[in-house]
Amino acid sequence: DQFSIHMDNEHGTISELDISGIKVTFCESDDCIVAVGIQDQYAFNLTVYGDCDLDLMIKLVGAVKRQ
Repeated sequence: DQFSIHMDNEHGTISELDISGIKVTFCESDDCIVAVGIQDQYAFNLTVYGDCDLDLMIKLVGAVKRQ
């Protein structure tokens, strides 16, 4: 599976983590965190504004299940 994600890293920090076998790209900027990845050939994007940290985002992404 190949995919490409383009994010603005001029105003934020980009990191990649493996969460339960899913490669997830995170972009942290000011009061916003964006998580993007692919699971079972479906792309997902989770954007959270406000008081949120990377640990909560990892838990939320880990809860994504195919229905």
